[in-house]
Amino acid sequence: MAQGRKRIETDGGDQLQQSAFDGLALGGLAAAPPRRETVDAESPAMNEPARKKPRMRVDVRRVKAGRGGKTVTEVTGFKGLGDRDLQALAQRLKASLGTGGTVRGQALEIQGDRVDAVMERLEAEGFRPVKTGG
Repeated sequence: MAQGRKRIETDGGDQLQQSAFDGLALGGLAAAPPRRETVDAESPAMNEPARKKPRMRVDVRRVKAGRGGKTVTEVTGFKGLGDRDLQALAQRLKASLGTGGTVRGQALEIQGDRVDAVMERLEAEGFRPVKTGG
């Protein structure tokens, strides 16, 4: 070490006790403001029941025509549901059913004859599925 230079202490000396944060109060920092609850007990938001998703009627049917003999389960009637929401719903349905599928316009196509399973999953998502067709 070169002579004439003052050594800087890194251990905190006698100012710090056990925690590295003990010395923060010594720097003249203001105390933290008291914590307040984000929702008061008197707030009307606490008294309201939890809102459910609006239940939408959707049609579920088995389709074979125009697909080279392959059967798909088609879900139609998604009114007011955006493209992103429809894509997310398709992803959840495909993952839970373990099958493939796609979104075509405002219709959802799931590979295979899975009408009953799709109806169960849609009910769990908050929709009112109705079996249509033959």
